[in-house]
Amino acid sequence: MSNMAYLVAVEHDAKCADDISASWKDLAQQLGHEFLLFKTLLEMRTELKKPEYLEKTFALALLPLEEVQQHATTAKADPAVIIAALNTELKCDILITCFDDPLKPIRSKNWRVSNIIYKPFDTTILKELTNFALNPGQKTKTQFVHNAQIESEIEIIKKTNLIELSEFGFKVDKTYHLNVGSTYKFYNPLFENKKADLTLMHTWAVVLSESKDHYELCFCQNNAGVLSQVRKRVASPSSQKVRHPAWQSPQPDIFVHAHKKSLTVALQLSDATLLQALQDLLNRNFKNLSFIEMTPVVHDSLKPALPVSPVAADLLITESAYDLKNLTLQFGPQPPVIVRLTDEVLNREKIELRWPIETLRCDSHVDKAHLIKALSLLFPHLEHGAEEIHRASVRLNENISLSELVKANEFSEAAISLLSPDRYEPNQMIDLTLPHHDESQIKEMRAQVHFSDTKLTDKRYQTQVVLFGVRDEILKELRLWTLQQHIAKQNKAS
Repeated sequence: MSNMAYLVAVEHDAKCADDISASWKDLAQQLGHEFLLFKTLLEMRTELKKPEYLEKTFALALLPLEEVQQHATTAKADPAVIIAALNTELKCDILITCFDDPLKPIRSKNWRVSNIIYKPFDTTILKELTNFALNPGQKTKTQFVHNAQIESEIEIIKKTNLIELSEFGFKVDKTYHLNVGSTYKFYNPLFENKKADLTLMHTWAVVLSESKDHYELCFCQNNAGVLSQVRKRVASPSSQKVRHPAWQSPQPDIFVHAHKKSLTVALQLSDATLLQALQDLLNRNFKNLSFIEMTPVVHDSLKPALPVSPVAADLLITESAYDLKNLTLQFGPQPPVIVRLTDEVLNREKIELRWPIETLRCDSHVDKAHLIKALSLLFPHLEHGAEEIHRASVRLNENISLSELVKANEFSEAAISLLSPDRYEPNQMIDLTLPHHDESQIKEMRAQVHFSDTKLTDKRYQTQVVLFGVRDEILKELRLWTLQQHIAKQNKAS
């Protein structure tokens, strides 16, 4: 048979070897291939050097990590070097198997492997991951596990480097592209916010500017607890202080009010005492300010009291929730920077609708020091008043996780199909997580891009990813979550 090839496996554990045989013998027969099983890597390499195998084609190899590591130790080489040599020797893709040892996490970043499969095997998962490995770069249908047609959202977690922190914002490197003027969600233990029934671990920040090697961001929303943690980190004696913190001006074509040396501030608050306190605070810290007092409006009434001509303001501090239509009617085509005072708690879908309108969201009990420092960042050309504004910063070198929400329309225990505005390259590694109400329960899933469409569909790319090195605990969570989504879909339909 001209297309006949060999599926080659190495396994010395009797139970695991039986599972491999049961799975791969059937697959080999279905594909018209032959199956070879060896106890050791040395035995395999010795056998395959015999003349009868020199011209044979190998479709896929399944190799145990402990054997690879033993050869690496003997050769005084990195396991990645041994795997690369086996790739070349066999001229086929490789699946790595291993027992899950939490005390010895696998460092597989540079390994040229199709997947890592944990032992003892779930034979259904073993078959399915083999199915994907045998069809690289092609959109592949699952054959052995259930594929749920569920439209939902899933998070892509992009780890970037947090290089500088202040109580009003932070800087990250340019591992990933960010759009100046856009607001992003970031995870880090620094932003832990414990509530009665859940724990949040995120912050929101807007990109103000970019330089050759980093982005500068301003916090958009932090409660008192998170602000306290950030301040403690900045003030910590063990932190590396930045002697003369330097922050760029916000990009002027995006932040059109940033260049101004004088501001018209509109105050739209129902609490007269708070209004006066904020006006006094701003006057103490900045010069060349003029103020307009406005009556709060409720735009949900659909009939807000609007002036005949738009109000000219550079900064609006308000408790009112504007939409884009009412904002334009009230302030014209160039609306002010909006600081919204509110205690409302919004889910991600709703709060992302607020960010094109509101730059900062503060608790009704305003943290005045934070507000002043954030405004001094947003309006860097304002002359400071009698009170000095301190901008302490510390240098850091740690991960911060950027969260991107994307649509997914197919879920299985082996693969997920995504609809993303960004195109991912085949074999690219990404981290995924299922959305959690309690963010302390978030578990990241490593995935490898299996197929990526080159054409946009409704401004999104169809991308199929295969779960990579997926542990049993993640599989259990994915099964439960998929079941919950299916039930919710059925209930909605009924």
